This record gives sequence, C-alpha cells and structure tokens, in this order.
Amino acid sequence: MNGTRLIKTDLTALRNASRGCDKAAEEIYHKYADFISTSVWRIVRDNEETRDVTQKTFIIAFQKLPSLKDLQAFPAWLKRIGVNQALVSLRKKQIKVASALDEENHLDKFSDGDSEPLKELKQKEMEKLIKDSVSELPIEFQEIFVLAVFEKIPYQKIAALHNISLSLVKLRVHRSRLLLRDKLEKYLKED
Repeated sequence: MNGTRLIKTDLTALRNASRGCDKAAEEIYHKYADFISTSVWRIVRDNEETRDVTQKTFIIAFQKLPSLKDLQAFPAWLKRIGVNQALVSLRKKQIKVASALDEENHLDKFSDGDSEPLKELKQKEMEKLIKDSVSELPIEFQEIFVLAVFEKIPYQKIAALHNISLSLVKLRVHRSRLLLRDKLEKYLKED
C-alpha cells in the first residue's frame, strides 16, 4: 500500500468522507483497516489493543481529514497516526505493567534457577526491557526507530513522512541503536 498512488475512487471517497459522508468513511475504513492493524500490531503485539488503536486511528483521521491538503499522502498520513497511537498505547500499557510488578514480586515463586518458568520469566523481562528502552528514547528517535526497524519502512519514505533529510533519519536510527545497546548491555551485565 505504501508508495502507490491513490486511484480516482479512493480520492472521491476521501473527499466525501472529509465532508462527513458516513458511507465513504466506511469504505475508506474497510480498505485501510488491515493496513493500519498490521502496523499497529507490530508495535503493541496484542490483538484486542490492536483493534482499539486501529479504531482510534480512524476516528482521529476522519476528524482531521478536512485539514489534509494532499489526499495522495493519505496512506502515509494514516499510518503515521496509527504508529503514534500505538506508541501512546504502549507507553500506557508499560506504566500499568510496571506498577503491577512493583506491587507483587513474581520471582519468589521459583526456586530452581534452571526452571522453565524462570526462563520464560527472563524472556518476558527482556522483551519488556526492550520495549521500555525503546519508549525511553527521545520521541523523535523513537518514531524513526520504530518505523525503520519494526515497520521496515525504507529510510527515504521515513524522511519524506517526517519532512527531514535522509542523513538525519540514518543518524537517528544509528543513535537509537547505540542508546539501546548501552542500556541492554548494562542489564545483561547485571545478570
């Protein structure tokens, strides 16, 4: 869907949706829902949360659609809204998980250092650490990193989407990797 020009029927549906036509909005939703859901799921990794974030993405998009000047940019614009909403959702979820872990220490349940539950817990802990580390990156690094690494969007498209130079995209991805490596190395040394 990225990089393709919108066909005339899509442009007509977008124009009608921006004027409040529910049928046109529904048509746009059905055409792009899977596209957005896939991107959102790659970030939140939860089916129910993906549905909620996808719905919120379209609500925001339809509210702001009249302000979109270039309808050809709709797919990239919509994806950016979806990615941003997924990141917001992920941050909220991480805060809830962190407070739940503070209230109850699950490590006391396992006595054998080589047990499967402990290995599984360590794996989940590492996944959480990676997500937390990404969420602690500066927001301008975070968005670019998620798009480049998790979404596998080409650097040129990210540069165009964010209206920045290609070299700045490369720099932010590189710095993000360095920051994440440092944080993860500290964690691994503690084990």
